[in-house]
Amino acid sequence: MFLLTGVDGRLPLVAHRVVFLVIDILAIVGFFSLALLTRASQNARLRSTCWFLAVAPWLAFAMFLVNALADSSPPVYRLTIVQSRFSVSGRYVPRAFLAVSSWNPSGQILTFPVTHDCYDRIATGDAVTVLEKRGVFRIPWIAGVAECHH
Repeated sequence: MFLLTGVDGRLPLVAHRVVFLVIDILAIVGFFSLALLTRASQNARLRSTCWFLAVAPWLAFAMFLVNALADSSPPVYRLTIVQSRFSVSGRYVPRAFLAVSSWNPSGQILTFPVTHDCYDRIATGDAVTVLEKRGVFRIPWIAGVAECHH
């Protein structure tokens, strides 16, 4: 589900892993609720609840997609330090990630995918400028890394 990436021709990224964890959990619950639908044919309330649980992950995913794709706000430039970088070979496409220090008081590490070209340019310990956008629904998302844009 962590498919949303940067402004370099790919879909936007929401940097909040918890959001995607919730969407994944909703998808699992939705899958099981579809199985319940076959048994809930007599109970209208249970049937409508099952349909909601089945559709909720898709609605949440669509909301995050629209939040970024329809966002015309200017980016906020966030200077941060690369804590680590790693590459994962996927089944179809290898993925590269940067882990940076958060600019929020939480101090958490933000991990997000980048292009392989960007991955090759940036080393652990480098100062980078992350482009954060506000989002249509006021859900911040990472639009990219300034040092990786030509």
